[in-house]
Amino acid sequence: MRHFSLMILFFCAISSLSAQNPHVIESPKELGKRVFSALQNYDLSLYQQLIALDTDCEYITENLSEADSIEMLPILLQKSERANEDSELIFSNTIDEIYMHEIDLLQTSIIQIRYTIKSNEAVETTDIHLVLRYMNKTFKIIVEDCVKSSSWLILGGVIAEFEEN
Repeated sequence: MRHFSLMILFFCAISSLSAQNPHVIESPKELGKRVFSALQNYDLSLYQQLIALDTDCEYITENLSEADSIEMLPILLQKSERANEDSELIFSNTIDEIYMHEIDLLQTSIIQIRYTIKSNEAVETTDIHLVLRYMNKTFKIIVEDCVKSSSWLILGGVIAEFEEN
């Protein structure tokens, strides 16, 4: 009986270790949904949590050759620094642009999420295009320069794009 109890405890421990971290963003589609949620709820803090940090950039370059890592790390760090420094301005400009077009984000729905993952060495990147609809208006939110670290994150910015009638 004692061995059975230890086996159950062991399997519970393994299960909890292998459970997915709820903060890990597994796909560009999920990242796009989280960006949209941040914009809908005017949640700058949530948006900022989706931006890559220095540790994420270091993680990305861990599996590269030493030469590639030395070349790529400063570029990634610079993009991350800029994205973090400009996050408040980018976020507010995107929301302002949406409101200038008389769109209520709370009444807006996602029609489609498009992206194409590009791989260069061990680095995966993409831009995410959220196709959205509010009443009879269709528009896009583009999440630029996303990268796969331990989670999908933003290294660029977010812009709203509208078709001119």
